[in-house]
Amino acid sequence: MKLRKLGLLVAGCIFATFAAADNLEVREDAPDTYTVKKGDTLWDISGHFLKKPWYWPKIWNVNPQIKDPHWIYPGDVLKLVYIDGKPVLTKQNRVVRQGEPIPAIDGAEIEPFLLKDLFFDRPEGFEDLPYVMGDPDNDVTMTDDIDVFVRGHLTEGEQYAVYSNPKKIVRPGEYVPVTYRAHLNAMVVAGKYYEENDQTMVHVVRGVREIRQGDKLVPASEVPGVDALYIIQPSRIGSAMIVDTDENSSVNVGTREVAVIDKGSNQGAAAGQVVRVMKPGLKVTGSKDDLKYEVYSNMGEKLLTFRDSARLPDYNIGEAMIVRAYKNVSLVYILNAKDFVKAGQYVTDPE
Repeated sequence: MKLRKLGLLVAGCIFATFAAADNLEVREDAPDTYTVKKGDTLWDISGHFLKKPWYWPKIWNVNPQIKDPHWIYPGDVLKLVYIDGKPVLTKQNRVVRQGEPIPAIDGAEIEPFLLKDLFFDRPEGFEDLPYVMGDPDNDVTMTDDIDVFVRGHLTEGEQYAVYSNPKKIVRPGEYVPVTYRAHLNAMVVAGKYYEENDQTMVHVVRGVREIRQGDKLVPASEVPGVDALYIIQPSRIGSAMIVDTDENSSVNVGTREVAVIDKGSNQGAAAGQVVRVMKPGLKVTGSKDDLKYEVYSNMGEKLLTFRDSARLPDYNIGEAMIVRAYKNVSLVYILNAKDFVKAGQYVTDPE
């Protein structure tokens, strides 16, 4: 079933009670009513009502009159009321449901991120896969709608994913890999097998990046599928470092893009958890009468660091949602960011 069709549907348990009731803060400019439109997401709608959108489930806690609270549909009218001083969101009964239920976030936007790359604890075995030899035109890099020769016997008519060789992902300043990442470069369909050369001709049906000699092929059926069930909830993983972005650790990303953090399912990460994106506070050196950012300071000035001004506070630059948790790393989708997100920053649990 396609991710777009599933739309990252939010299950009934999204409406369960969370412990920290004091954290439910309604925006001062929250509307009294809101009519759900096609293209809305639960994250967007919750942002109309709540200062902390990840507490969206709590606003439905005492709403038993809603016969089907699992889904919100285009055309539904949501009304904000107060019961015993607590905010409650109600929904008028509907006879006809128009279109698909409202998703947690836009599935079409994150589908490419979820489907395209592979992560490994160890790359053993990857080097034994069929690999790209080249094309008939002597090209070093290859693109869409061409024929390419691959070493190995592939199944004619089957679709394969072409991956770059895995690269090490390390924390800034460290050398031990956190994970290995292979980028998806293309999708191909296998054609004729040339037994005398032990090569299969494949046709590139969709290019994502340039294909290079030595790239490896994996049957499309073995590429991990998409878990389309997202239960919006605040994370409980503590803090985790951002170790990579969509392309590589040197590229900054922003809203509606993806980064990699160094915690996964082994550390309690799960799809649907919301985290805050934090920028570490800058270090300041010198005396109180002559302060400088450490990056602009010489060694002598660094030794004269003024104790009360040694470091600025860490700064919250946005929120992200975990959209896929591997064993020891996770992909996070940047829901909003007021500054660039890059490796070396970190994420932490919401307040």
